[in-house]
Amino acid sequence: MEDLLLVRDVGSQRVAELVRWAEHAAAAEMWRRCAASVHKQLLGTLLPALPHAVVSEWVREFTHPKWRYKLLLLSGPSRIGKSIRAKTLFHPERYFLVNCQGLGTDLPSLREFDRDFHQVIIWDEVSPQQVLANKVVFQGRVDRVSMAQSRCNGFSYTVWLWQAPQVLCSNYFPLQEVAADRENGRECISAEGADWLRANIVEAAPPDGMTWYDASEAEPPAKRVRASSCSVSSADASPCHELALPLASFE
Repeated sequence: MEDLLLVRDVGSQRVAELVRWAEHAAAAEMWRRCAASVHKQLLGTLLPALPHAVVSEWVREFTHPKWRYKLLLLSGPSRIGKSIRAKTLFHPERYFLVNCQGLGTDLPSLREFDRDFHQVIIWDEVSPQQVLANKVVFQGRVDRVSMAQSRCNGFSYTVWLWQAPQVLCSNYFPLQEVAADRENGRECISAEGADWLRANIVEAAPPDGMTWYDASEAEPPAKRVRASSCSVSSADASPCHELALPLASFE
């Protein structure tokens, strides 16, 4: 890159931009592989999942063709393992997780959702208002759905969400009518909206005081894992170092 900066050829700027793009792409791929390696090994530290009849019945629904499928809501306070439980409902490495915070009634992008690979869509920190404002997306109809629409549709794309399991994860997701409370940041849910939510969502939560992963099954010794598949040379200071990880209890 330093040599390119010394070259006065008119095309050197374009070459420098391509070099920067290649460097950024290589770094992004390294971190992706790093994250995938750590995630795979962390799965080995999980405790047994808490059995739940509602969750089991919801998963079985997707073995039968239907016009529409309901959403699964994993609710409850922070640190009880909602998102981790959602990730492990199907193949633990084939989930599509999107962050819904800070978007108002808009939704995060589903452009990278791959039906040939992903087995479940996880809407993390989603709100009732986002669901109610985008019913067609969450109904999972047979028809394809257009996303990111605008007057010119220059950046729109389509997704097919039929028989694609969708899980809602939220600390606060009421299914009943709620009056607006601006002081506490609570948005209104009308009676009609609450009826729709209850008709299209099944809710599951662990018993009070418990997490989605049974801490009673924890083993005393820590399990040591290493992100060995990261493409980082030994001379580099890689964050994918050896970690001593206890079995996850979310407490």
